[in-house]
Amino acid sequence: MADPLYCLRGATIAIAVWNIIYCFIQFGILGWQFQVVKNILAEYENRQLPATGAIDGFQARFPGLYQIYTETPERRRANAMYVIIIVCVIFAILNLLTSVLLLYAAFKYLKVLIWPWFGTSVPLCIMTTAYSVLWWSGDVFNEQLTMSIFEFVMSVAINVITIIVVIVFFSRLSGSLISTRPKHSRRRRRNHVSKIYLDPNDARRHQKHHHRSHSYSRPVAPPQLQLAPPEPVTAAPYLALDSAALFTPKPKGDLLVPEIVPDWRREWPAVPDVQLQRHLNKQRKEDLRRMGYNVPPGPGAPGPSTKLDFYAPEPDQIGFPWKYKTMNETLRAKRETPAERIKKLYYQHWPEDLPNMPMEMRRRMQEEREHVEIERNKSKLKGFEDDV
Repeated sequence: MADPLYCLRGATIAIAVWNIIYCFIQFGILGWQFQVVKNILAEYENRQLPATGAIDGFQARFPGLYQIYTETPERRRANAMYVIIIVCVIFAILNLLTSVLLLYAAFKYLKVLIWPWFGTSVPLCIMTTAYSVLWWSGDVFNEQLTMSIFEFVMSVAINVITIIVVIVFFSRLSGSLISTRPKHSRRRRRNHVSKIYLDPNDARRHQKHHHRSHSYSRPVAPPQLQLAPPEPVTAAPYLALDSAALFTPKPKGDLLVPEIVPDWRREWPAVPDVQLQRHLNKQRKEDLRRMGYNVPPGPGAPGPSTKLDFYAPEPDQIGFPWKYKTMNETLRAKRETPAERIKKLYYQHWPEDLPNMPMEMRRRMQEEREHVEIERNKSKLKGFEDDV
């Protein structure tokens, strides 16, 4: 299966490292901007009063005493920038701590330590973007223009994408996002209007044209279940339908039945449509597989099932995939098999921990493992006694 978990984990680790670097960059930029905004506020402190045209003693002793009466748009913008810088510094400190937690959570697959990172990265991204836009609301040139563009690019073009990637990784760990699509799957194109024939032969040719079956040969062939051939049916006239209409949900509520309905609209067709036949055959094969039968794939099937078959071969045979001796001998000589990938994905300790295994097979595997462990311990103890 095309499981993106490892790719998302690596991307989250890189995002955590980037956020740690980004926090130190913000410390430098915000410290510089804090001094710039303080200088702008200091320039606006000694404005003359419109009423008197001069500066009195109280205002000289207490700068900004009458600023509420003489506040201009430039002064409001400087005050807003001053507050935003303080808020950004606080969120940058918190984001540095949560980024370290995110790095540890990505290594250990801990979803509990991921969600605090959203509470610091999202507000920091919003506040830095607002600070850049606030600079653009007035006259900005030279280094301040470069700084505002740099802040905007880091906040929107980079951090927004990183937040989306971490959200997908968090959803994958929480179980709300599951990958079920196999690798290199070819989806059927449904952009054109297709004619759906009720003749099974036409449906079989249509299915063979759109799907490709992969050749596969099993080393040990289990008993095949011979399905009864379908009954011969007469072809009904084709029914031209839009492919999008097949997946359109029915409207809720009672529909008004027309008063005049022709007789041919009241009768069921003698042969069900191709979609219903395909659905019933697929459901019947799934039921047989669930009962333990090995159902051969039909025409146009994507290939054999990738599920682990517990009934062939026997564990006493050499070719059994979980045989410890054979597996250890051929581990370096052969590539990693799908069975080994399943072993890494679904259990960590012993093969008998895999769910839905037959009881007899589970018991024999446990006995074999215990016997191997006893012999190994005896050999170690014997070597220890010989040394003594």
